[in-house]
Amino acid sequence: VFIVRPSNLYGPYSLPSTTSGVINVFSKNLLTNSTIKIFGDPSRISKDYIFIDDLCVLMERLIYYKGSYKTFNFSSGQITDLSTIMSLIEKSVGSKFTSDQFSALTNDVQCFALDNTRLTSELGSFSYTPISIGINKTICWLKEQLNN
Repeated sequence: VFIVRPSNLYGPYSLPSTTSGVINVFSKNLLTNSTIKIFGDPSRISKDYIFIDDLCVLMERLIYYKGSYKTFNFSSGQITDLSTIMSLIEKSVGSKFTSDQFSALTNDVQCFALDNTRLTSELGSFSYTPISIGINKTICWLKEQLNN
């Protein structure tokens, strides 16, 4: 039995709700011309994101792992700020967000990253999906969902 702790997961098949992650939620909002809510300075909110396809490949590697460790942080190791995420979504969709800006909530984590050193050392190096490509794939999938 293993314990897997994924960082901020995004990608196809994660239906956007208010709690399903900023990339999917913001992408859906831009595609449907809905206003987004931003709590805090988006250039200072930085997180480590992992694309769903990458998580699946890493989970498959874990199935065959014979080492002694039982707990793994699954993360890309790349920290991306919310301003960059928003720009990548806007570029992929071809339009700009309308947003309402609020003060940061006192319990919001401004920077979040997992140490994936054990993951890399035990399961081997891995070429993660660049966030721009992952966002494009996510938006393509969301467009299909919204058109059905």
